[in-house]
Amino acid sequence: MAESWRFELSVDELRAVCNIVPELVLPSGYAVGDLDPSRVDSDSDSAVAAGFASLKRRGLIGPQADGDQEGVAPALLFALSLHAVADSALRIFAWSPADESRELISVNRGACAGIRRVRARACDDPATRIVVTFMYLGELTKHLLELVEDNSLGMKSSLKSTTIGLVDSRAVVEAFRTGNKELLASLTSGSGDESDVDLLSGLTCQMDAGFHLELLDTESRCLYMGDWFRGDDGWISMTVIPGQFPVSGQSLAESGRMRLAKVSRSLIRADLLEMVAGLRRARDVA
Repeated sequence: MAESWRFELSVDELRAVCNIVPELVLPSGYAVGDLDPSRVDSDSDSAVAAGFASLKRRGLIGPQADGDQEGVAPALLFALSLHAVADSALRIFAWSPADESRELISVNRGACAGIRRVRARACDDPATRIVVTFMYLGELTKHLLELVEDNSLGMKSSLKSTTIGLVDSRAVVEAFRTGNKELLASLTSGSGDESDVDLLSGLTCQMDAGFHLELLDTESRCLYMGDWFRGDDGWISMTVIPGQFPVSGQSLAESGRMRLAKVSRSLIRADLLEMVAGLRRARDVA
């Protein structure tokens, strides 16, 4: 069996697959009605016909596929079906100058299935592209690093990091926006490091790319959360440290911390590898 595979579909093609296999249940947010709600009731028959013809031309369904799910490419059907039996999931939002995307990656032991919806940012009426993937845990980090472009801007300053309370972090951003240097100085004086001011100021700069990642268990509890942003001075990572357990809104406000760090692409890769290692350990225990 191949280590990974990938299919790029139009919304009409995905609609046709769902029409052929009506028992196929896609995750919330990725059903055809969610991807293109304007076309749910209008001209749906012609959309299915167009998607069906396109899938045939591409060899993703056979001539017998009309009403017969066995005619759908097994790899495509398997990747879409795996979402129904996930024991954990990754939820990702990403953007770049070219496009923005949302993706759900369902994990069942060592198998991972992704469904990503992508829209170009430059078009007035961008069409949605659907990317369906299958991979094993060993390929997951490489897949996620697609969101960190190889042509990302080089570091213009040395790597550094700082940790600040969640409540204070909001005040810091507001201080930068209003130019309140006195408040900013008081909020950052406790660290004893003047470079913290420079790092925190990155939050208020124009960010041309970034991505947000959440790891959820079967009960939709968040096990890991990370954010990475690219500005004029390279990448900044933002990680929430919950503090007291059990985690609640009150505990986050009282003891939650936010860690900001200047990072390179290799350090982002290291963060993702650590998260995937945690998934592998959980699989082994199960």
